[in-house]
Amino acid sequence: SAVVYNVSGSIRNTGTRMTFAGGVYNIALGIVTGGGSVTEFGAGTYRIGRSTHSCEGQRYSICNTSQLTFAGPSSFVLTGGFRNTGGSTLTLGTGDMNSFQFGPSSGGDAISLGGGSQTFMGDASAGVFEMAGRINGGGGGSCFVVPRAPLHEIKGSLLASGAVRFGAGLYVVDGYMHMGGNGGGSASCGGATISIHAPDTTFLVSANGTAPSGWECRDQAYCVSAGYSNIRMTAPESGPFADMAVIGPLDPAQADGALFTAGASGAVVSGAFYFPNGPITASGGASASGGSGGCLQLIGSEITLSGGTSLASECEIPQSGGSGRVVILR
Repeated sequence: SAVVYNVSGSIRNTGTRMTFAGGVYNIALGIVTGGGSVTEFGAGTYRIGRSTHSCEGQRYSICNTSQLTFAGPSSFVLTGGFRNTGGSTLTLGTGDMNSFQFGPSSGGDAISLGGGSQTFMGDASAGVFEMAGRINGGGGGSCFVVPRAPLHEIKGSLLASGAVRFGAGLYVVDGYMHMGGNGGGSASCGGATISIHAPDTTFLVSANGTAPSGWECRDQAYCVSAGYSNIRMTAPESGPFADMAVIGPLDPAQADGALFTAGASGAVVSGAFYFPNGPITASGGASASGGSGGCLQLIGSEITLSGGTSLASECEIPQSGGSGRVVILR
């Protein structure tokens, strides 16, 4: 059986190389790294409480300001989530069969990313991905690899300013989804320069809670702005959410919509944007298409194009006689 390590305080590495064997770790007051240190843990189970250490103004279970790696498969229960500060590298689990359950930091972030940081989370094909707080990718130039999982539960908003690789699966966002609302855009991530790469995904966005402050995306449930060009999103081809890329608020009282604006050009989305109660708007030179062999469908209470924008797709619609054409649903 695995060795159990009970730590009543915290683990801190502020300038050396530390290597820990795998096992079951119960760490009451968090992990803190810094000073150009390298910290490595083997595969195991990690239950980590919120630290008393201030990490750029908040308290997290993990505050990484250097290089921190956990091998996998591993299971993580982080009472206070994590902060990966600017220029730092954090790996939570490698390979597949990992599991993630994060609570909020003292400021409400389950995940917080600094500018130029690199964050890699191992896949969780048979595990869980449960975030009881915001995913705040507020750092421009960052790279964030989100694991593949059947269900991604996010109790809060999903915000991005850098490159994000979303693993396959269903994303239930009980908040807002804003990409570039506070600036940022494409960055090097996984050997290529990307903005958003999301194959075989569906995003359900409720627009519950307090709206994020990014002015470009104000009052939008889903928004792509700033330098987020060349987004790649592909909806699943089978299952209960087949062909659905993004589903907006289903509550008739919630009319927040979707917006592509301010340089969000060259997006390739294969799937439907379904906003039954809110408008879909493209402005400021934004552009999107279904790509080769794909099908982009926009279904909203109102669809508006302005300011040199373009939306195009050739879809094989049964009612269209086999040729791709625009169909307006009333």
